Amino acid sequence: MWDGSGDPSYGSPGFNERFCQKTRPNIRHIKVLSMKPYLQTLTYIVILLSANVSSAQLDFEQEPIRYSSATATDPIARLIELIKSGETTMTWEPKHGYLTSLMKELEVPESSQVLVFSKTSLQISRITPKTPRAVYFNDDVYLGWVQNGDVVEISAADPHLGATFYTLDQRITDTPVFARETAKCLQCHGSSHTRRTPGHIVRSVFPDAGGQPVYRLGTHLTDDTSPFSERWGGWYVTGTHGRQRHMGNCILADDSVSEKLNVESGANVTELSSHFQLRPYLTPHSDIVALMVLEHQATMHNILTAANPWADYRQGLAGERVSGNTLYDRLAQSGAQRGQLAGLMIGSTVTPLKKLGLNQNLLIADFHRRRRM
Repeated sequence: MWDGSGDPSYGSPGFNERFCQKTRPNIRHIKVLSMKPYLQTLTYIVILLSANVSSAQLDFEQEPIRYSSATATDPIARLIELIKSGETTMTWEPKHGYLTSLMKELEVPESSQVLVFSKTSLQISRITPKTPRAVYFNDDVYLGWVQNGDVVEISAADPHLGATFYTLDQRITDTPVFARETAKCLQCHGSSHTRRTPGHIVRSVFPDAGGQPVYRLGTHLTDDTSPFSERWGGWYVTGTHGRQRHMGNCILADDSVSEKLNVESGANVTELSSHFQLRPYLTPHSDIVALMVLEHQATMHNILTAANPWADYRQGLAGERVSGNTLYDRLAQSGAQRGQLAGLMIGSTVTPLKKLGLNQNLLIADFHRRRRM
């Protein structure tokens, strides 16, 4: 998408006319009255962004799927019903609110903890390199917790809808208050980043000293195929990895002086106490294996949703064309995605990784312990 900040004529009458000519089909029914040129331009940008979001969501919001109003059947929906029926309860504690009780109910291990300090999620005002956001996950659920946060952020894998999103109010109440989120979350989690289906995102950025991504330097969507050198910008990473280098544990202190991360300083880090206070977190780690499992699993969930033949069939029922493609085209795309899925499952598309220090890894130990149970 065009970025007007780089155009020397940005805000000029001539610029506004060129911009309107390019975008008029999307805004022909909207009149902008008596605005200064730069306000007119900003208005057009907002209108276009809204139109693009609506278009991206069209496939899964129309009949017969109707993502936002459909009844979810994911683990969170089931937990809500158990709480309503009195079959289970959750407890609140001052340090983490409902987080630890929620993890216990969902069987989410503490060893899955990974820490992200970039401002790239719902509660961005509370996330900094000194107060990173903690993410915990199991096979079907992802939880996001920030210090003094208003909510626990939740996404789950629903067998029919793909990724579903919730918040859990962190105020103490007689009954925990869950809210299903759609519009806010789908602006990012229902876009081209997630194959135009509700999905999960693991992103690598160039963070400044406050955790704000320096977007002009670009970002990387991270999955199994990502080069090691492009992974985990804006994340903390603990664990050894030999001579390979990643973007984790680093900030751009002054991007006007240097646009390169000091990746040597972030390499083979085994403890994080020099970066922030560890006491608020459930473990002192942001484990490199947990990070790799997270990005692998998030990608698998997204491809499984996009490649679901039943979803293709239902979307085809909604009309002869889906986002400008015939159902045949959609099925062909789905076939390619199923090929990608097979590649990920057998490891043929995975980037080789060498000399990872896994002997004392807590997540692996937890995995083996659960297998024995």
